Amino acid sequence: RFLKTQEGRALYDAAILRLPILGEVIHKRELARFARTLGNLLRNGVPILSALEITQEVLTNTAVRREVEKLPPAISQGSSVASTLGESPMFPPVMISMIAVGEETAQLDQVLMKVSHTYEGQVDRSLKTLTSMLEPLIILMLGALVGFIVISMMLPIMSLDPTGGE
Repeated sequence: RFLKTQEGRALYDAAILRLPILGEVIHKRELARFARTLGNLLRNGVPILSALEITQEVLTNTAVRREVEKLPPAISQGSSVASTLGESPMFPPVMISMIAVGEETAQLDQVLMKVSHTYEGQVDRSLKTLTSMLEPLIILMLGALVGFIVISMMLPIMSLDPTGGE
């Protein structure tokens, strides 16, 4: 019930982003989703304000979504995407710099696609590293489970008295 409220979901999403390894992966996934969606929409001729509104709906983390919601009003008042994102702690300086270059060169869609590709690659590498670190732990747990089953089956057999109790 708590997660279905707006405040509860916002607190949960902010807490998830603060987790040591998983939070970083989720944050980068959201940044990649933002960049890919906005880049595709701009590439296909959607006006930037409409593209930003559509992009907001694609984001699953409310902390990142709230930062993106600040973009349309700021852009309609004449601010640039990079300067508005620069005020947010959610977006890394490298991404903001690349977006600024894309705005100056009128190739924002291409730059956003490159940014999304970079972050998606980082997410893939992080997930592969995480799973490779978990494999030995899973093997140990399965070994312990099999050992427990074998011991529990052998214990009654070994405890039988071959002399019949005499």
